[in-house]
Amino acid sequence: MKSSARPRTAKRREIEGIIRSLRLVGSVHKRHSQELQRNFKITGPQLGVMRIVARYPRISLGEMSQRIYLHISTVSSIVDRLEAAGYLARKRGSDDRRVVFLRLTDKGRALLKRAPVYAFGFLMRDIESLSSAEIHEIHHALRVLIKVMRIEDAAIRTGTDGAAGTGTE
Repeated sequence: MKSSARPRTAKRREIEGIIRSLRLVGSVHKRHSQELQRNFKITGPQLGVMRIVARYPRISLGEMSQRIYLHISTVSSIVDRLEAAGYLARKRGSDDRRVVFLRLTDKGRALLKRAPVYAFGFLMRDIESLSSAEIHEIHHALRVLIKVMRIEDAAIRTGTDGAAGTGTE
């Protein structure tokens, strides 16, 4: 009787490793997102914005956009929700009224004291600490993966660029 199972070649083991890694990243992200939503009624991107505001008091929307690698309109939507929930406040600049600065409210500071720090919270900082060659290698590999998964065209059609990660601002 002939077995239909494929032999475990080096290439197949590598593919299994890629799939396992993607599943792990996805499940950790999903679990953390669900926990944040259930326990704190906020999303990962919202928590990230709050942590950056805590680290850089009076940060502007434009600076936030650069620090969190999101388009300014996406950051503005996140800030709208945080402001409505009472976690953040906006203040127009006295020198330039077009500039909007962000600050945590007492309610926002209290939430940050209780909210956990997850692996995704370290992602930007830790990627920034990699060498340029390592960053290039990861970026290239992810672009290849996006192409293989045929999701780039779908993102363009739906108007999402993937920068926010989950679309759960």
